[in-house]
Amino acid sequence: MTGVQTCALPILDYSYFYSFNFDPQFDEEYEPENWKIAVNNENFRQSIKAGMDRIKAIAVSEPTTPEIIVSNTITPANFVAKDGKDYTTYGDLAAVAEKDSFDEAAALAFKETAVSELTAAGATFPVKMLMSYNPTTTNAANECVVVEQQLETLLGTDFIDIVIVAGPSTNFLSEVRRVGKFAFMLTNWGADYADPQTWTDPFTAENSYSFMDLALANGDAVADTVTEYYALIDAAKAITLDYEARYEAFSKAEAYLISHALVVPYKLSGSIYQVTKLDVFEGQYAPFGVSILRYKGQHLLDKAVSTEDFEKAKTEWNTAREALVK
Repeated sequence: MTGVQTCALPILDYSYFYSFNFDPQFDEEYEPENWKIAVNNENFRQSIKAGMDRIKAIAVSEPTTPEIIVSNTITPANFVAKDGKDYTTYGDLAAVAEKDSFDEAAALAFKETAVSELTAAGATFPVKMLMSYNPTTTNAANECVVVEQQLETLLGTDFIDIVIVAGPSTNFLSEVRRVGKFAFMLTNWGADYADPQTWTDPFTAENSYSFMDLALANGDAVADTVTEYYALIDAAKAITLDYEARYEAFSKAEAYLISHALVVPYKLSGSIYQVTKLDVFEGQYAPFGVSILRYKGQHLLDKAVSTEDFEKAKTEWNTAREALVK
């Protein structure tokens, strides 16, 4: 692509995260009951979360600047703010948002404790981790291989055995995720409205991302943790007039979700570099929904937008937005 100008585009579609399945419904060959014992153990989940080098995995599909799209939270930064204060900088979530969860020493320490606790609970090793993926997703297979190799190398094949299985190319969600035929899998969610509550939907009752509600109903070992998370969500939902207090409450719940390794935040989707003759800042904008994908108001330029053109337009756009807010 020598001589072709590119620019970085601010397109956000989904937040991606790795989900643990607390109600495994996969075949016996992948040892669902053993997985259930393991996933209910927080130190086991923490070892996976701390042991995952997300930058290395993301580099499969974004080799140049993977750090641009890595996300330490489920709710993306710059999604909503109050008086200029971004939601992800509220309360306990601020510390979560600022720190890379990858920590080799911590992962090995969690592993050591998990081995002791899981042995006492009757688990056998290595714990099989069924990682299903959608074969129609570009780079999905290679990304799974990187996750498998990296985690098994760090934590040891005596501890975990990641088994990668391609799901069907059609009806993947209904045949795999929504029926619990996975142990650990990359999933995603997109916002429906401009409030942090929208990002809690995959984790609340009757979800088909982790089935935490079923673990709670069954009285599994993770039940107390899930109960506390749901209590934090209910408290946040009850705050309807004070936005600052609402954001504080939801950020506390999200920080709890991540800190207890009920989920592993991964990345944000969206195009980073594109060759385009469109000034994207001319078009409609919303931090959620499909408005940003519409072409209304945009003009086809004579030449491709350069990085310099993009940055200039972005500065002007931000300045105009700030003036409107004031």
